[in-house]
Amino acid sequence: MHQLLRLLYVDQRTPHDAIFRAEPFDTILTRETVGNYLCGIYSADLYDAQLELKVVDAQLSKSVSDLRSLFSVLGKSGQGGGNTTDFLQAEAASLSDEIVALNAKVVELRRDSRLVQNEKEQSAKVLATLRESLSVTQRKYAEASDEFQSLSLEVEDSKQFVGELERRLGALDDSEATRKYLGAIKFNFCPCCLAAIEDATERTGAPFCHLCKSPVTATPADSQILRMRNELALQRRESAKLLETREGRLQEISKELPILSRQLKQLEGQYRSATQEWTSPVEREIDAANLRLGELKQKLVQIGEYHRLAGVIEELQNKRATLEDRKSKLQDKILFLEAKDESVKAEARLSIANELISLLRADLPRQEEFISAAAVDWSFSDNRVSVNGHTQFSESSMVILKHCFHLALLAASTKHAFFRVPRFLLLDGIEDGGQEIERSHHFQEVVVRLSASLPAEHQIIFATSQIAPSLQDTDLVVGKASTVDDKTLAIG
Repeated sequence: MHQLLRLLYVDQRTPHDAIFRAEPFDTILTRETVGNYLCGIYSADLYDAQLELKVVDAQLSKSVSDLRSLFSVLGKSGQGGGNTTDFLQAEAASLSDEIVALNAKVVELRRDSRLVQNEKEQSAKVLATLRESLSVTQRKYAEASDEFQSLSLEVEDSKQFVGELERRLGALDDSEATRKYLGAIKFNFCPCCLAAIEDATERTGAPFCHLCKSPVTATPADSQILRMRNELALQRRESAKLLETREGRLQEISKELPILSRQLKQLEGQYRSATQEWTSPVEREIDAANLRLGELKQKLVQIGEYHRLAGVIEELQNKRATLEDRKSKLQDKILFLEAKDESVKAEARLSIANELISLLRADLPRQEEFISAAAVDWSFSDNRVSVNGHTQFSESSMVILKHCFHLALLAASTKHAFFRVPRFLLLDGIEDGGQEIERSHHFQEVVVRLSASLPAEHQIIFATSQIAPSLQDTDLVVGKASTVDDKTLAIG
């Protein structure tokens, strides 16, 4: 009932471009459902399906998010997650068969009483091989470490040298720029004895240095700078190439060192084990079989964990599939129910539109779109009404449009039985938005004429501080006018 009254009561506080009375936590589905219900196209099945669709959508989003997060974690841990329970069961069966075979092999090896005559000789050969491999690896690691240290120093030195060349080239550019800006310096007096310096060209006819009297070329400084720049550029290019080669070699060695270190530690461990305890080939084979048995049993434990994880994944996937199927069925049901009421919806919209156009054209000629009103549209979900494609008008026209829409809804409901609009309407603040008195009075008369023309019993209440003169002394007026000294509600 509260939601219905939001359309039956047009208050002053709600924005003038809104259809429904404003309230917090308003939802699109609520407005659409209430509007459709009043227009006769609501069905409980449709509303329930729409509500359930929202719940299913939320659950489906959570299910998809859970699966995505789970696969992301599995991907980062390197476990994958694509193994099914059937695959894991087959893998477990294969491992169990291999464990049985290895156990039988260990029993057979332990029963074998034959001794190998050359066990000591073979052991000595193994030790010699390990010792040689250990020596070679130690030498390679030492050489690589020394080369790494040496190259590190050379690379750092080359970087500093290239930086110095860059600085010198920059200084040459600065020198050339300074010379071009200041030009050649000519001394009129000797900086040592302060005697006047004679121009050499006056005596010889050839250009000489004003100070030292040496013959000069046309552009001596430019040639010197060019020569020095070329030499520095050549050194920089060669040094940079050498630096690149050294850095490349340094990177190769930095990759080789960890590998050599691991090999060295592994060989040292093998040699230490071989020297501390000698075993026969049969015993070594038994040890290898036992080691393999431990690996297989550990894999069986992991498969058990993966099996539980696969069960969780399959459960989530089945839940997602169920929700997707339910969502698809709900969407089909909603489309079917909406299509079922489409004819009623079209008739309701046409009736409301005709009533609204008639009311807008009956307004005083203040808004061009109302005068030429030909196409009106509205959306309960968007809470907006448009006239000839426009939704924004002057504030006073917005007030007229809002009241006219509610009057049109009531008028249409009195002419069609499928409407569910209660035959009641309460309009408050028809002078809002800076409404001019003449327009307000005219609108009040339009409301009265509309009420008189409706075929069904109804009630329209509108409150005004400026009642139309033609309605002042009629039986339509209820109560008294409110003044500062005499309030409408005399309380106290």
